[in-house]
Amino acid sequence: MTEYGFKGFQDAFDALAAEKGEEVLGVPLAEAFYLGTKVVFQAVANGLLIAIKLDDDTWTSQFHPKA
Repeated sequence: MTEYGFKGFQDAFDALAAEKGEEVLGVPLAEAFYLGTKVVFQAVANGLLIAIKLDDDTWTSQFHPKA
């Protein structure tokens, strides 16, 4: 299975990839990019992954497909 986010780091994108599937997301085009400590972006072949760390230290993530 393709690893999203940073290699060896369990993050919100792992759960999203398990839910949506690699065929929907596409392969990562670059490593994940952290904006501060609570927002993460990653470009994938079929769109953009975005994750936000909530106040209770859990992550919520979304996939935004290409237009």
